[in-house]
Amino acid sequence: MATPGRKRHRPAAGGQRSRRRAAPLCLARLCLAVLAAGLALAGGRAAAAEIRAWDFDTFGRVIVDFGETTGYSVEVASNAVAITFDQPFPEDGVAGLEAASVRLGRFVSGASFSPDRTVLILSTTGPMRVNDFAMGDGIAIDLWRLSRDTPAAAQPAEAAEPEVAEAPEAEQPAAPGDAAGEALAPAATEDAVAEAEPPRDAAGAVALAEA
Repeated sequence: MATPGRKRHRPAAGGQRSRRRAAPLCLARLCLAVLAAGLALAGGRAAAAEIRAWDFDTFGRVIVDFGETTGYSVEVASNAVAITFDQPFPEDGVAGLEAASVRLGRFVSGASFSPDRTVLILSTTGPMRVNDFAMGDGIAIDLWRLSRDTPAAAQPAEAAEPEVAEAPEAEQPAAPGDAAGEALAPAATEDAVAEAEPPRDAAGAVALAEA
């Protein structure tokens, strides 16, 4: 028997059916939310930070990938290259630095980050020529060895010293007396020949006398 002053209400049959229909709908929405979260997580992993390296025989390349674009600057010393980033390198990508250093063993003797991970220091095996450029979301650093193994065409040739031609020796001018003697010599010879030959008129006179 119902208590006086209170009314008991029974849910209608239609209300029970709507609740039963709402339960699968909520479950479907929950599954979609979990799937979307999984896809977002997978996308985040695809763009994770990493460090890669290659040895191309003539040069070595290291790529520092932040997973997003970031600014940087490069400083080159005699046996080291320092790359400074505008933001710290993600900690989960630091693990690949050791493998990259080993792969570039002919060019790099060691690699390390600064404590705040904003500077990457590459200790090189000798003087290097460095080229840097952006590659997608990564920063590419190329190391070219500068040593005796470098082809001569790649190194500036030393300027050859110009040869100084020897000046020809100047001929000494003849003395005035010698020049005058040489000029008079032919005349004196002609006079002597004229005196030695008998005059043609005298020879004719002798011939007439004998006759």
